[in-house]
Amino acid sequence: SAVEVLSELVRDEDIDVAITAVTALGEIGGELVSEFLYRLAEDPEFEDLHDAIDEAIEEMSLMAGDFNILTWDDDDDDDEEEEDYSYLNN
Repeated sequence: SAVEVLSELVRDEDIDVAITAVTALGEIGGELVSEFLYRLAEDPEFEDLHDAIDEAIEEMSLMAGDFNILTWDDDDDDDEEEEDYSYLNN
């Protein structure tokens, strides 16, 4: 199945291939994929993929309707400069 092939590609030496596989798994979703990605997220061997894994898990939650704005943690903006919206107050 596609999930089996993608699960193997997650271990590819080429980081771009591995990230693409994680992303595709997130788009496919499902309980088995979810369990697999959560296991990878806890595995230090896959530390280089943790951001992609987090995004894939988020994608699955959104697709499943599990998104809750009250509990959403937007870590994506932490590395970026804060936007200056002070001009809106003029």
